[in-house]
Amino acid sequence: LSNIAMALDFASKEDAIQYCEKNEFSYEVIEPNERKIEPKTYAENFSWNKRTRITNK
Repeated sequence: LSNIAMALDFASKEDAIQYCEKNEFSYEVIEPNERKIEPKTYAENFSWNKRTRITNK
């Protein structure tokens, strides 16, 4: 199925599962990970608590 996965496009996860069950394919549903975005401020560019602090000397 990995060869034809590039050509298949489903409207929903349920449609994809139904297609696999109808054609007797084994399948695994992998949910996407949600990224945790931390808000940052301009002042954090000059923070002394950063690991990647760069001096301007």
